[in-house]
Amino acid sequence: MIPLLLLAPACLTAKEVGKRYSADREYLTFAGMEYESFIKDYYALLPMKRDDARFLFDFGKTLRAHGRYNDSNGMLRLGTRVSADPMFYVVMGNNYCDMGHTDLAEEAYRRALAVMPNRIYPLYLLMKMHRKEGNEGKAWEYAERMRDFREKVVSPATRQMKQEAEELLKKTEGDRQEMHFMEDER
Repeated sequence: MIPLLLLAPACLTAKEVGKRYSADREYLTFAGMEYESFIKDYYALLPMKRDDARFLFDFGKTLRAHGRYNDSNGMLRLGTRVSADPMFYVVMGNNYCDMGHTDLAEEAYRRALAVMPNRIYPLYLLMKMHRKEGNEGKAWEYAERMRDFREKVVSPATRQMKQEAEELLKKTEGDRQEMHFMEDER
């Protein structure tokens, strides 16, 4: 009798493993591709892949690529429950930026920075966003933080980001000196 009781959970577990294996194989056929035609496939696989960070990130990016920013943020939020990758928050911030919600974008970028404080990219995005919005004071603050930032890994990308921050600081410093000069003449 006891062997029969143990057999039922084993059969259910084997069935679940088989479903997950099939879902993994199907996902791998379109993983990383952001074609709109795959959105239905992503939704079909979601029940089996809710705990797969890569799947949720790819799904969020695919939805973003097709202007479905709120849906994308929903998938990315699910991803933050199973992963500590700050890129979930970065893409959410990009979605908010594209929707014109700079306050929510700033919050998402700050969360990315809090999750992984040794990454310069969220600071760079905050500087760029504030500059685009015409908020030079905030852009200046983030540029200063970037200038003083000691990244864990130096790469061509981090050097370029820091160079842009330095250029902004030099330009803004020049503008400030010019304004002081004009005020002194009055």
